[in-house]
Amino acid sequence: MNTSIKFRTYFLWAFLAFVLVGVAFAYVWTTVNEESKSKLPQYGAVPEFSLTTQNDKPISLADFRGSVWIADFIFTNCGASCPGMTMDMGKLQERLKQQRSILLVSFSVDPDRDTPKVLSEYANEHHAITGKWFFLTGKKETILPLTQNGFHLSVADAQPQGDFQPVLHSTKFVLVDKNGVIRGYYDSDPPENLDKLVHDANELAAERY
Repeated sequence: MNTSIKFRTYFLWAFLAFVLVGVAFAYVWTTVNEESKSKLPQYGAVPEFSLTTQNDKPISLADFRGSVWIADFIFTNCGASCPGMTMDMGKLQERLKQQRSILLVSFSVDPDRDTPKVLSEYANEHHAITGKWFFLTGKKETILPLTQNGFHLSVADAQPQGDFQPVLHSTKFVLVDKNGVIRGYYDSDPPENLDKLVHDANELAAERY
C-alpha cells in the first residue's frame, strides 16, 4: 500500500470517527436538554402588553423575556382577598429573593385609582424589592381584556357601594415561563400550594433554552 493510499485510508477513518463523535455528542446533548425541560402543562402565551410600573416607568412583555414570573391581580382599595394575596406575594418574595431569574408581578384591576404613586406607596408598605416585585397599572381597557383573554381569569366591576366601586377578580397566582407562556395556576390555600408554586418556578428557572 503506497503512501497516498495509506493517507486516504487514515483520513477516511479519522473523518468517520469525527462524524461518529459528533453524532454521539448531538444525541447526548439533545437527550440532556429534553430531560431538563419541565413537564408542566402549557396554557398559552401571554399577549403583548404595555403598562406602567409603580416607579412610573413603561414596561412591556418583552421586559420579562428570559425571566420566570409569578403574577397576581389585585387592587389597593380591596378589603377582601387582596391583603392576603399581597401577603402571600411577600412570602414568595422572601423565599425567592436569591433567585434573580424569578420575578413577581402584581397587576392592578382598578387602574383608574391605582396610579403609579398609589402603587409605589403600596409597594413600600409591603416591602417590595425594586426590580424583583413589580406593580403594574395602565388603562382599564387594556388591563381588563389582558386579564380575561390573556391570562384567562375572571374580572368585573361589582355593584357600587356608595362612592366605592369594588372589583370582582380571580385570586389565583399565575406562573409564566421565560418565553411568556403560562405554565400553571395556583390557589394560596392550603399553604402547600405555595410550596408547589415555588418548586415549579425554580424548575422553570433551571430550564435550558
